[in-house]
Amino acid sequence: MTAAKIIMTFFVYSFLIGGTGCSTAEKQESPEGIGSAPSRSEVHSRADFDTYLAKFNSRDYQGFLDYFADNFEMIHVGGNLRSREEVMKFYKFLHSYIKETVMVDRLVMDRDTIAMEARVQIEGIRELTPETVAASDYPRLKPLNVGQKAIIPQFIHYHIVNGKFVKVECKE
Repeated sequence: MTAAKIIMTFFVYSFLIGGTGCSTAEKQESPEGIGSAPSRSEVHSRADFDTYLAKFNSRDYQGFLDYFADNFEMIHVGGNLRSREEVMKFYKFLHSYIKETVMVDRLVMDRDTIAMEARVQIEGIRELTPETVAASDYPRLKPLNVGQKAIIPQFIHYHIVNGKFVKVECKE
């Protein structure tokens, strides 16, 4: 087997078992330098991302926000959110009306970026009326009846610096 075939076979194998295009040993150094342990609320591997997503899906707002840098931007149907307070306000409002679960279909990551195709499953748990949407700070939301379900395909891109999210952008 040629060296090129061996390298390609290793890359494909690593991708299949690791879920990313790089090995999990390829971690971004922290600003403190070599030898400092990464925070448990940083994303350096697929396992780290899965932990973050589990916190999001379980409505652990503080837990998933710990993965964000001090300065960040989150862009989605709720608007352009730039602080933990804005994110918590949005999700507390949204999740008082719907149950939301993000399901990963495809994910590619390196130390600086995550590109994900996902399905966002929503289910109405309380009536979200047009009047409620109009009176909220989130006019791009769509009304949803109790028990009504929808699956929304999403492309979600994460920009990462030192293991923390600095930008998250969701698009249908």
